[in-house]
Amino acid sequence: MSCRVLRGLGASLAFSALTPAHPVLRHLENACAMAYADATAAAEGWTPEFFDSHQDATFMALAELIVPGSAKVHVNRMVDLLLSVDTKENQQEFNDSTTAID
Repeated sequence: MSCRVLRGLGASLAFSALTPAHPVLRHLENACAMAYADATAAAEGWTPEFFDSHQDATFMALAELIVPGSAKVHVNRMVDLLLSVDTKENQQEFNDSTTAID
């Protein structure tokens, strides 16, 4: 995953309802955090930081239904990294939502 992709996502998030203090934006602005995110997402033996294995599989199945080809571009890796630095409240909301769908 390239810095350009993550920074593009960060820019689009910045124009949404997020405040500059949001943890995801702080990580997108940090060059070391971005380098770590790129290396982690591209790693051969990638393992999720936020998702458990069931959540990862559920997320990929949903993503593939919504946007065919999501699995090929490893969208789960990007979302997992973003959620790993998000607020506890947003993480819980995400977990509650996926549990309800599951």
